[in-house]
Amino acid sequence: MVKTEAVKSSLSIESANKEFIEKQAGNTFMNALEKMPGISSMNVGVGISKPVIRGMSFNRVVVTENGIKQEGQQWGADHGLEIDQFNVERVEILKGPASLLYGSDALGGVINILPPPVVQEGKMNVHALGFFRSNNNASGTSLLAEGTRKRIFFRARITLQEFGDYKVPADSFTYNGYKLPIYNQSLKNTAGKELNYSLSAGVMRDWGMFRISFTEFSQQIGFFPGALGIPRSYSLQPDRSTRNIDIPGQSIFHRKFMVNFNIKTKRGWWENDWGYQINYRTEKSLPHAHGVGYIDPANTTALGLDLYTGSINSRIHTIINDKLKNITGIQFQDMRNASYGFEFLIPDYVQRSGGLYSLFTWEKTSKSTYTIGGRADLSGIDMKEHYQIIYDINQNVIATQYRSPNFSTNYFNWSFASGASWELAHEWNIKLHVGRSFRIPSAAELGANGVHHGSFRHEMGDTSLRPEVGYQADLGLIHHDKHYIIKFTPFFNYFSNYLFLRPGAEFSPLPDAGQIYRYTQASVLHSGAELYAEYHIIDELHLEFAAEYVYNLNLDNYLPLPFTPPGSFSISPEYTAKGKKALKTWFISSDIKYFLAQNRTDRNEKTTPGYLLFAASAGIHLQFKKWSCELLVRGNNLSNVSYLNHLSRYRILNMPEQGRNFSVVMKIPLSFSLAGKQTSNIN
Repeated sequence: MVKTEAVKSSLSIESANKEFIEKQAGNTFMNALEKMPGISSMNVGVGISKPVIRGMSFNRVVVTENGIKQEGQQWGADHGLEIDQFNVERVEILKGPASLLYGSDALGGVINILPPPVVQEGKMNVHALGFFRSNNNASGTSLLAEGTRKRIFFRARITLQEFGDYKVPADSFTYNGYKLPIYNQSLKNTAGKELNYSLSAGVMRDWGMFRISFTEFSQQIGFFPGALGIPRSYSLQPDRSTRNIDIPGQSIFHRKFMVNFNIKTKRGWWENDWGYQINYRTEKSLPHAHGVGYIDPANTTALGLDLYTGSINSRIHTIINDKLKNITGIQFQDMRNASYGFEFLIPDYVQRSGGLYSLFTWEKTSKSTYTIGGRADLSGIDMKEHYQIIYDINQNVIATQYRSPNFSTNYFNWSFASGASWELAHEWNIKLHVGRSFRIPSAAELGANGVHHGSFRHEMGDTSLRPEVGYQADLGLIHHDKHYIIKFTPFFNYFSNYLFLRPGAEFSPLPDAGQIYRYTQASVLHSGAELYAEYHIIDELHLEFAAEYVYNLNLDNYLPLPFTPPGSFSISPEYTAKGKKALKTWFISSDIKYFLAQNRTDRNEKTTPGYLLFAASAGIHLQFKKWSCELLVRGNNLSNVSYLNHLSRYRILNMPEQGRNFSVVMKIPLSFSLAGKQTSNIN
């Protein structure tokens, strides 16, 4: 199985390995996980996507890597995950509230990227991977080396990719009643490039394990000119190249340093994760179009955001007796943000948070498990006031515009969770999880007041916003035998003071700003369900079916919440077989997925029609005497259908998503003895 679920946990937890991720051949890490029910992504072109779990995203979904929470301005719709998709081999996904173990932002779920398994003693693995994608002529390579000797292990990877402007199945788009051209069905200035690398080393001893890791992610990507400010025909004229990166665009640089060590104790182990992150994000555009008077034309930095984050997580796992276990831990995080550029969106701020939690697990019998736990958190935020300076054409200061106040406050809140998992007769597994969780407002929700061009709107925060408090109930019904598995996972949530960005009816007074979106809060019902079934018709052939639906309701005005993903269902057959001679194995699969129309929208939010997507994959594994090769071919949107993604920021422009795209991935894995002799190939 490439996807598994933790049976004894009361939470809905699914896992995916590198085989599952590689078979999806997604443009980003999150695109590769979208096949899993309840998981979707919010996309910006083909190089940026952010996770959505059961309709929740932004600061409601926590992404961790090696136990360290990823921090990279995740409140923004155009701010993706700064993670190398080829460096992910094991993923654990928690669907539903997980604030007790992961803190405030885990209100909607957690994507937990686990460290890869340590290589067998005395062995060294080398992987060379190359890929090509037809739609935007993307190409790249990822090289990996890892090994273990005398229980000292290391791992190093470097990934490089470049891509051109991507194509859509349309010749025009409309904005505010105006029809504008798309030349050659190619979105101008959507090219980009990435350079990522990671290094880690550690030691395993009888007392435990110690690992130190360093990762760096860098990306430069252009923005379609029609999606920033007010679209104008002259800015859409084709340029000389489909691979150049021009203004407007953004540069992202994320550096992460992590230390993980586990120490065995008499009755369990002590687990520690320490991390420090630096996130630089620079959004570039031409200064003359923003109405703030004279600015040096050479200065194209519209918005710079520098975020520095330190994290400490420490947990003690205690085996009290054969049936009772406990996890008690503390978490601390310090975030410091500095903003610059000729525009303003969020203020400079310092935010600190700390939490203490304890969770008990009682395995009453081998077939029944119960959990109960609680958590207390204290957080504080200090934001600096900001005045936007306005110049005349002679560089004289003519006015200052007040944009954000001084603001300082502390938040205290608590979480509670309890659950049970029963394994019953006739291969039934029933799960129940109930709890109380919370989330404190982010700096953007409290202090934003400016043009967020990457999301095509003017966003306004509110310092009077209060923390979210949610009460959740999750149910899991699982039935299986050796031929099939069926999972039905309904959920129900009630939130007081639910925070969200509401589209307003008025347009911003700031030039080229578009519509005003205000952070607000309300009492909300949030519910839905996922259904998953897998049936093995014969050993080589299996069929998957998945369906999901999210329903929410603003109890203050009885309207739906904005940015809610539409319901969907999919069917995916796959045939896998052993070959002969050099052909070790091969497979062929297809994916048919239908998205319902999203007609339940908030006031001033557009509806989205339904659509049907076709995809197919095929792969072979060749095994020769001294080396092997794996080849994967995948086609997405094979019918080249023109469809609108309700979660995309391009939706407001009636801009369709990427057209037909073929991906080719080749991987050559080798294994050596660290003494220098090649030993075997890697499967």
